[in-house]
Amino acid sequence: MVTKKRNIRPENYYHVYNRAVSRNKLFINEEDYYFWQKKACELRELTKVSILAWSYLPTHYHYLLKEPDYSTIQSCQFKGPVESSISQFISRIENSYTKYLHQKYDHSGVIFQGVYKSINIDNDEYLQYLIYYINLNPLKHRIVDNIDDWSASSHHDYLNQTKNKIVDNDDLISFDDYKLNYNEYLSNYKKLQNKIMKYLP
Repeated sequence: MVTKKRNIRPENYYHVYNRAVSRNKLFINEEDYYFWQKKACELRELTKVSILAWSYLPTHYHYLLKEPDYSTIQSCQFKGPVESSISQFISRIENSYTKYLHQKYDHSGVIFQGVYKSINIDNDEYLQYLIYYINLNPLKHRIVDNIDDWSASSHHDYLNQTKNKIVDNDDLISFDDYKLNYNEYLSNYKKLQNKIMKYLP
C-alpha cells in the first residue's frame, strides 16, 4: 500500500476518510461491515488510538480519531519506526480488509482510491459539528430516511443503544448532550452540512 508522510501530532484530533476506487462498493454485505468493525476494535487496542466517531457507508468510511500522547505511542509494540498510531491504525485496517476482500470474492487489484485523507481538527466548532456530520452521513447520501435504521455508525453508540461500543467519549461531548442536540440537526441537516463544508478541503 502506498503511503505518504503525514504530520500527525500527539493528542490532536483528525478527520480520517477514504473510499473505494472508481466509486465501487467497499462493503457488499453485513459480513463485510462486521469484519471491518471487528478489526477496528482489535486495532484500537493495539494502537491506542481514540475513536470519537465512525461511519461506514457502502462506498466509503469516516472516522474522527485522536492520536495518543507520545509516551503511549512509544509503549505500543510496533515493529520498526512508526509515523503515528493513526497511520498504523488505518494502514493496518485497510491492508487487512483488502486481503479479506481478495480472498472472499476471489478478487485482485486495488480496493481503495489512493491513500486515506487526514485533516487536523484545530477548531472546537468543527470538532463538535464533525461528530454529528459523521454519525448522520448516511442521510447525506440518502442511504436511509431514518438514521436509526442504519447500524454502521457511532450514532447508536452515542444514544447508548450499542452493547459493544468502540467510541471513547473523552469528554468531547457527553452522551446526554448528544441526545439533546442531534434532533436539531436531524430537522435541519442541510444547515449542518453547510457548517461542515467550510472546513473541508
